[in-house]
Amino acid sequence: MRNKEIKISRPLYATAKLTLGNYVKQLFNTQYVGSELINKQTGSYIILGNHTNFWDPVLVAYGVSEHIYFVSSDEYFRKGILKFLLPYAGAIPKTKFFSDSETVKNIIKVRKKGGIIGIFPEGKRNWDGTTLEILYPTAKLIKSLKIPVIVTLLKGAALSYPRWAKKSRKGKLIVEYKMALDPDQIENLSVDEIYQVITTELTYDEYDWQKEQMIPFKGKLLAEQMELFLFTCPHCKTIGSMRSTDDHFYCQECGYSTSYNLYGYLTKESDILYFDNPRDWNYWQLEYLNNLSEELDDSTPLISDEKVSIFKGRRLSPLTRQSTGQITLYSKVLEFTSRQGEHLSFVLEKIQGMNIQYNNQFEFYYNKSLYRFSFELSHISAYKWSQAIMALQNRSKN
Repeated sequence: MRNKEIKISRPLYATAKLTLGNYVKQLFNTQYVGSELINKQTGSYIILGNHTNFWDPVLVAYGVSEHIYFVSSDEYFRKGILKFLLPYAGAIPKTKFFSDSETVKNIIKVRKKGGIIGIFPEGKRNWDGTTLEILYPTAKLIKSLKIPVIVTLLKGAALSYPRWAKKSRKGKLIVEYKMALDPDQIENLSVDEIYQVITTELTYDEYDWQKEQMIPFKGKLLAEQMELFLFTCPHCKTIGSMRSTDDHFYCQECGYSTSYNLYGYLTKESDILYFDNPRDWNYWQLEYLNNLSEELDDSTPLISDEKVSIFKGRRLSPLTRQSTGQITLYSKVLEFTSRQGEHLSFVLEKIQGMNIQYNNQFEFYYNKSLYRFSFELSHISAYKWSQAIMALQNRSKN
């Protein structure tokens, strides 16, 4: 895909919209707002969206009559049938959180041929339905391309299929298109001003929306795998002790428990309900993690997990399994010890491009190589690892 002309199969794309697109639309009871506006656009433009649901690109594309060239994680270009299908869909590979000149070159090719460019500028799916920080290079790209920018907000996507969830749910999902910037505005605004505009337009909080809508999202196993997201017990403060069964969410250490209901809220089972929604629980656990990192000395581990497989690769190259063992996080270094006693050390300040794949695989770039840690135990949170390392990296900057 790199250094090659972007070619698409329009019959394949059209077939995918009629089959997969229609299936996903019906699965989530999707409604479209503003699609008539977007389909009046001519020529090249950028479409930006908030990102919580695995099916977001399909949902966005379904409401647009023309082909969208989505910028996609290079991970999907390594996987099975996707690595063969995505190029025919016009997908543009991008290594997350890295400046990538080949990605920019491919975007410019799409712009020159009058195509639509699709970007999720958070750089990754968020976990709680709240928009993450928008990546600043998106504003630089908009300034250089000087083509219209349309923002798409997906409302109800996080509750329809929470990132951490085992099963999707059916309630209501709204895909809303809105013009954010036209070429004249882009010409007259600075990059900082463009960044502020797109940040404002993409700011969205699923629980603020649900508080007004109170839509039931019906499904099975509503709380299962929530420990991949909420990894700290608010009662006993133990990290990694939370477990789930059906709609129940509880701590193995102290017995604290709550339930996840059809509206995406938490209800009381124990004597105390610390939080009535996962978003607020997450805010608390991240603050708690930051406080722990501030107090941590160099010899005490913050977190540790066993039965972890390590893989190594680079960009579009397949990842190869290295060994299995234990990972332990200290204040300045991440240590991996294999079952054979071999040691690998990763200095935290040199870790870049952290990301989570498939909810239980944690990866990052180190000295230009991609390392991925896959957890054999299904309850271990990869999100816990990324947030813990981020907390320690932020501590070293202060």
